[in-house]
Amino acid sequence: MSKATAGNQVVWYLAWVRQVSAMAGRPNADTFHDGQQVYLRQLANGKWMVYDGSDTYTILSTEDAKLALKSCRDERRQVRVAEDQAGLTRRFYQAVARHGTVFACRPRY
Repeated sequence: MSKATAGNQVVWYLAWVRQVSAMAGRPNADTFHDGQQVYLRQLANGKWMVYDGSDTYTILSTEDAKLALKSCRDERRQVRVAEDQAGLTRRFYQAVARHGTVFACRPRY
């Protein structure tokens, strides 16, 4: 799913929740539902940030992301990059500022 980017640019991809039960036990997992459109981006540690585009986010391992999510593809079968990358990133950091992070003192996944 990952694509090379210039510098440290954040790239969000379009996906949907295929199997929410694969997210069980993760912070905020109970707020996602099957069939929901989400955005995801790969973190430096290889895990995946899953964000609903508004207020809710969680982190999944690659294995759990493969089970829980299905990436959206274009007509050439390439993973679709989300529109308005800057706006999406801004909304994500605003959500973190509003709610804080639930990951600061959590065990590593």
